[in-house]
Amino acid sequence: MLVGVAEEMLKQKNAESVLFGGKKINEESNYEKLDWLAGELVLEHQRRSCRIAPTVAFKQSGDRRVDQQTIFKDIDCMF
Repeated sequence: MLVGVAEEMLKQKNAESVLFGGKKINEESNYEKLDWLAGELVLEHQRRSCRIAPTVAFKQSGDRRVDQQTIFKDIDCMF
């Protein structure tokens, strides 16, 4: 019974508020929205996992060559 209710909710399309425009019916279902969000989370996890340091850490170094090598390594990891 609960699975049936969940499946029905995933099939639904929601109405979203539009700034100064009332409401509009979304063209994608809740399942499609969740699928897109899951894909974005996976991509973000991959981006963050290939970094050497956490996103919030600041590296202070006196050697400019080392900083450039780190930057190039990060860029290579992103692509």
